[in-house]
Amino acid sequence: MDAGVEPDDCFYIQNEAAVRGKDRIDLTVDPPPDLAIEIDITSRTRFNNYELLGVPELWR
Repeated sequence: MDAGVEPDDCFYIQNEAAVRGKDRIDLTVDPPPDLAIEIDITSRTRFNNYELLGVPELWR
């Protein structure tokens, strides 16, 4: 992975039941979010980082 990612928002839709009630998400155990949202104003999102994490959909 080129760099870390920090989406502006993310949502669990299909995998919501797997993370319901958790205070922290551990991507080594838990599934990635179903949707990540990035609002790029001053920088560009590296889409391959989300792909490597297994996030199926990214809105930019």
